Amino acid sequence: MPGVRFILLALALRLISPADSLPTAETIMARVATPNKTGRKASATATSTCNTLVSSHAKATVMCEEVTDFRVTPTGAGTQQELLNLDGRLLRKHKYITYMALPPVRSRSASSPPISTETES
Repeated sequence: MPGVRFILLALALRLISPADSLPTAETIMARVATPNKTGRKASATATSTCNTLVSSHAKATVMCEEVTDFRVTPTGAGTQQELLNLDGRLLRKHKYITYMALPPVRSRSASSPPISTETES
């Protein structure tokens, strides 16, 4: 048996290539970088859909819950998100109010009076 092990070891050592034929770090990095570059080009043109569920709880009660669908598209400066669908519900006075759009953004202009937090007595 020891003779067979020696023969197998000798054959295995013969089959192993010498150290000078092993790839260098530069060739390995170049081989890895090629699919990475093509993957970046492909992802720069791909669009994806993102589905998100957000909920706010107070103990066991759901105070606010919103499900949104976005289309995410890459642009030259980053990404662009387009809202496709919005379904939400909000707890007000022990009843859920459903909504399907975001409320309009109110901007304060210089002509509008400042918001007062004082109450009249």
